[in-house]
Amino acid sequence: MTREDREEWWTEWKEAKALFRLRREEYYAEIRARQICRWRAWMEQDEEFIDTLRIESDHCDELGRNARNEDFADRVRERIEAKSQKISDLKRRNEELESKIAEPRAGRRAIR
Repeated sequence: MTREDREEWWTEWKEAKALFRLRREEYYAEIRARQICRWRAWMEQDEEFIDTLRIESDHCDELGRNARNEDFADRVRERIEAKSQKISDLKRRNEELESKIAEPRAGRRAIR
């Protein structure tokens, strides 16, 4: 193998490597776009569920104020607390998803 052959082989290798990097970047960009789309859909569903839970919580609050006995009022308060906890959990999840969306190329390592 001559020096020219080695140089030609090395140039072809660098070009192939650059093409591989480009295709890999395109592949990961497509995956990331789908992932972000999925996360945004989850966030939208969570917001709709939060609205539903707030409406239910308001209704339970009204039931608790109009309760005929303390046992029923206690059960209603427990339901309100459970709904409030679920709302907090959903908000926390949405915050986590927002931070994941904001992270550029999270979890990617450089390949040389």
